[in-house]
Amino acid sequence: MTRVLAAIDCSAAARPVLSAANAVADLLGSDVDAVHVRERAWATAQAAADAAGVDLRLLSGRALERIIQEAGQPDVVAVVLGARATPGGARPAGHVAAHIATSSRKPVVVVPPECEVPVRLRRILVPLEAVMATASAVDSIVVAAATGGAEIVVVHVMTEQGLPPFTDQPQHEVEAWTNEFRRRYCDHPEVRLEVRIGVPRERVLAFAEEMQADAVILAWSQRLAAERAALVRSVLEHSRIPVILVPVARTAKLAPTRSGRRRGLGISTSVGPIRLRTLPGGHRRQANASRLRPN
Repeated sequence: MTRVLAAIDCSAAARPVLSAANAVADLLGSDVDAVHVRERAWATAQAAADAAGVDLRLLSGRALERIIQEAGQPDVVAVVLGARATPGGARPAGHVAAHIATSSRKPVVVVPPECEVPVRLRRILVPLEAVMATASAVDSIVVAAATGGAEIVVVHVMTEQGLPPFTDQPQHEVEAWTNEFRRRYCDHPEVRLEVRIGVPRERVLAFAEEMQADAVILAWSQRLAAERAALVRSVLEHSRIPVILVPVARTAKLAPTRSGRRRGLGISTSVGPIRLRTLPGGHRRQANASRLRPN
């Protein structure tokens, strides 16, 4: 049997972490293994585990080292931990959460302390670039979540600067564009596809609220430096729901395609996606710009 490792401390974050761990374990068909690196007193952690209906395993040693060691066990399929001890704590994530998320090769579920309990993973948002490496990274967890009964919504955000030219009759190419994007990046009929125009870190958070998402799945390169991972940093900083960080294979090429310019791949409007074409002379036709969905 596989395990979902829930690492808790004696802060108020322990309760939502355990609730999220139970929800993730239900989706993945795993058991919850709650651990606490022993401090002077662990009554709060024990009480949280009792309330969640899970056994608590006490560990000794340095918290970071022990949690990373446990996360590396072959039967652990995901790690769940708190983003920070309190709502006013470090952002985008506390030291322990940030270190484990950037070190573990397993999916790490980062739970904000203000997350509502009980955690229900009924609707999950999956932002996807037009990048095969990131799509491949989240594929197995998306399939598992969908099989477990969650509604999966993939959102692809295009920047206004990256919009290619488009045709005068997009309605004729809706089905072709949708099928092509699905075939390349989310080839699962149960997944709903949405496209938004704007700044990814803003649009993803807004859409998560709009669809009342219960969690966000993000593929990432495990780099939290200020000049990198703008979307991951923003979601971790502002999200009030669990964020599931899935590492991209370190050997994968992360250079994104120019969204909408590769083999006629297009964008979505309020009535569906558009396949985009370069016009004679390379000019951009704006006739249908008012139909793009900015939110």
